[in-house]
Amino acid sequence: MDAVTAVPVLPVVFDGRKTECPALMVACRCFIAEQAVGSLIHIVTCAPTSVQNITAYCEGMGYAVVRQASMGDEFHFMIEKAQSSDR
Repeated sequence: MDAVTAVPVLPVVFDGRKTECPALMVACRCFIAEQAVGSLIHIVTCAPTSVQNITAYCEGMGYAVVRQASMGDEFHFMIEKAQSSDR
């Protein structure tokens, strides 16, 4: 039997740097909803309120925030859509 090589999951990217809250959260929610369960999603924003809003949204939906970082005036979130949710 041949060994199975794991293929890394590449993230899909949502660039919200030119979008302000609350439109940013609406767009993020729609983008995440369109992705398949198990997807790795990289969200980039410039809105400081996104740190609290995206984290709270993911927690409420049962999605994992795998990594969160700020770089200059940008905020980056790596989210794993680990389960389906109708919330």
